[in-house]
Amino acid sequence: MGKALDEDVQFLYSVAPEPFLCELCAANLDKETPQARQAHYDSHLDNESQASASTSKPKSPTKALPNAKRIFTRERTSEEFWYPSKSTPSPRNHTPSLIPLIRKALLRLHAKGQVQKAYLCFPGAVHVSQELWDAGWGCGYRNFMMACSSMVERDPIYFPLLDDPIPPGVRNLQSWIEQAWHEGFDLEGAEQLRNKLAGTSKWIGTAELYVAFTYRGIPSQLVDFDLTRHGGIEPLLNWVVEYFAAESDKQSTVNDALRGATPVVVTDKMPFILQHQGHSRTIIGFERRKDGTISLLMFDPTFLPKHVRDAALSIHSGDSSSPVSLSSERHNLSPSKLFNKVMHPYKSERKRKASDTSPTAHSTKRVRNGDIDNDVIVIDSDDENAPGPSRKPSFTPELDPIAVIKPFRLPPDKLKRNDKYQILYFPMTDSWDRSARLARRIVTSVKMV
Repeated sequence: MGKALDEDVQFLYSVAPEPFLCELCAANLDKETPQARQAHYDSHLDNESQASASTSKPKSPTKALPNAKRIFTRERTSEEFWYPSKSTPSPRNHTPSLIPLIRKALLRLHAKGQVQKAYLCFPGAVHVSQELWDAGWGCGYRNFMMACSSMVERDPIYFPLLDDPIPPGVRNLQSWIEQAWHEGFDLEGAEQLRNKLAGTSKWIGTAELYVAFTYRGIPSQLVDFDLTRHGGIEPLLNWVVEYFAAESDKQSTVNDALRGATPVVVTDKMPFILQHQGHSRTIIGFERRKDGTISLLMFDPTFLPKHVRDAALSIHSGDSSSPVSLSSERHNLSPSKLFNKVMHPYKSERKRKASDTSPTAHSTKRVRNGDIDNDVIVIDSDDENAPGPSRKPSFTPELDPIAVIKPFRLPPDKLKRNDKYQILYFPMTDSWDRSARLARRIVTSVKMV
């Protein structure tokens, strides 16, 4: 359905020196692509389903079949809807508190004259990586999980909309979308995916995510960019700058003025999803380099940030020195309890004013996934009584700020490799009632021209 993943995509699981063997039949898949490996596993699952439905006596399992339990267990556990204020430890593919860590790295680079200014999203954003079982097709789903966890952390009023009747998850999202189809949402997309998504490894894109959020009454908006038109990459970069920086630059008080003077600004904006043919990422901010060029900052679901995960978990576990650490009350209360404590909804942000470019509404074109420095950052977490679910021993890792930032950068030369992009963003306004949801059953977007 889409072209191969771009060369800048970093795969979560690299091939080890020993052969890559199927965990079900021990076949050598060393030379196969991730998509081919997934197809191989899918064939096993299809055969297993047929055998279960058959009335004949099943064949004896092979010696490798017990390993299948690991795959199924990983798939089930990945359905957990986790967010930073949840009392349970973070799953192995979830990394919270990266925003404060990235902020510290950017401040170091600013002090060295390498970064002029940077803006970051809401500090509660969580990086969610793909796992082996959804490698090659799960990036859209994992971006969805990042969005959901950020929504709950930023505004608990959204928790009931996300959690009931089934919470966010990779397989659960497939069920969400199918339920929306059955109620008349996005009939064109349903036809393209042959009205079947649950239990498959079909790629989805921002259009399908729009359907899922709209079906639950959560406001979202699609925006299309065509880089082949006049302006090239500039309209896209201008939109991102406007999204993160516009409100922060409106200085009405002394505190606002001081905040705006900070070289690295952590905003209250939600991260958003950036899609192109073959892949999607979650955008968490941008940086303006010393030469004036702008690089986007991203969470890529195909990448597991092992190089900084321990440091991020240390911050999450209760580093009191972090200027954006969550309070003990927020760590000890689940979103459902916080929701009950909220006397008034979070004041909705005003809709972003149109930029100098002229946006026009239109039916969206569907895009899916598939197709050495001596300066260091010292992260010290030694508060044994600090709140938080991910308790770890105290340590003081030394981190190269360039090494910290590099995997999260999406520079303009890489953006130029694709002609068309689609953004799905969340204005965090009041939820949509049934009539408003039904009015958006046909997927539309705003085209920036």
